[in-house]
Amino acid sequence: MASLSLERLAEHTDPARVRQALQSIDGIGPWTAAEITQCTHADPDGVSVYDYHLADYVCWFFDGAPGSDARMLELLEPWRGHRQRVVRLIKASGHRKPSFGPRMTPADHRHH
Repeated sequence: MASLSLERLAEHTDPARVRQALQSIDGIGPWTAAEITQCTHADPDGVSVYDYHLADYVCWFFDGAPGSDARMLELLEPWRGHRQRVVRLIKASGHRKPSFGPRMTPADHRHH
């Protein structure tokens, strides 16, 4: 699989195979491979693991608590084959994880 050139990867229609081949290239990990196949192959199952906010976002939706990549994948397992679609539906729902930072007042920059 590693012998496939990037140009030949575009010929393949199976996003899982393309993700695997991309990850065989030094410097391309699961997050990058998933992000690429989501755009290039409309990958319905490519979840962007190691994303800074995604695991908490999904875990807050299902569990009401922060979580990890492993927990996110566990929660999405019933939808294997369509996990990226589920993530997109969660985002489209308007659900937000709680914000715990201090409330900031808008700065008035008119007099600068």
